[in-house]
Amino acid sequence: MPDVTATPAPAASRFRVELNDESDPVPASFRIRYTACVVNEGEVPLSNALVRITWTPRQCAYVPPDNPSELVFTIGTVGPSSRPCVSFSLNTSVICGGSQVVAEAVATCDQGSARDSETTTLALPPTPTPTVTRTPVVLFSLTMRDQPDPVIAGNALHLELCVVNHGDAALSNIVLEDVWSPRDCVYLPPDNPLKARWTWKSLAAHSEHCVSLTLNSYSICEGSLVSNIATMTCDQGTALAEELTTVVRLPASTPTRTPTATLTEPFVTLTPPATTVETTGIFSTAMPSSTENASPRIAAH
Repeated sequence: MPDVTATPAPAASRFRVELNDESDPVPASFRIRYTACVVNEGEVPLSNALVRITWTPRQCAYVPPDNPSELVFTIGTVGPSSRPCVSFSLNTSVICGGSQVVAEAVATCDQGSARDSETTTLALPPTPTPTVTRTPVVLFSLTMRDQPDPVIAGNALHLELCVVNHGDAALSNIVLEDVWSPRDCVYLPPDNPLKARWTWKSLAAHSEHCVSLTLNSYSICEGSLVSNIATMTCDQGTALAEELTTVVRLPASTPTRTPTATLTEPFVTLTPPATTVETTGIFSTAMPSSTENASPRIAAH
């Protein structure tokens, strides 16, 4: 009887490929990080293994700098119960918030092939917290005050002009000018220029700067109205102010009445007549007493 020796059948290969993303979702413009593994679940080694990676849509995920259409990783031999892995990442576009990227891994070897895919959501990029920046408030004014008002014709008119910075920021390159009219009623000695002008570089926030001006007036201008117009310019804007002053005549003096003396009737003190007293056997006669040549008294009022 012939001797028959049984030959065992070759063991079948059994393997798979795994593709996993590191996090999901990923903010658009961030990288998607992946891991691809070839898992040999069989009893025989795998030979000439490699992993090929592709992805879509390509306008949302890319590999710089040349943006190839696929990535290929050579694994080589994979022994039984072995699990070699490779890692890679895809850049994403900020405009793809709300989209999904699908990556696919295909593992091939002499014993066959396997595939797996991973879908990753691209979230909208986080909205940055707005930084509240307080814009400095620019607020200023120009004031003008006359003294006196009205002014007596021929006297001096005093003016005070003030630039007031009410805001939070300094004013810069300030120019202040004042013009007056009518010029035949008020003038600025000695040369009577057409206007008065002041300049200064800056004015701090919440402060003021004042200047004074004295104009002479002509005595013939009683009844006139003098106008002063001031203009202030700076890098931050312009301000105007106007002051009207009345010119009046010197009031006439009121004469003072001097009291006069008043003549009154003479005042005479009269002496009563002598009185005779009769007594028994004795006569006594009182000597008359009178005031002779009495003079009158005059009371002046």
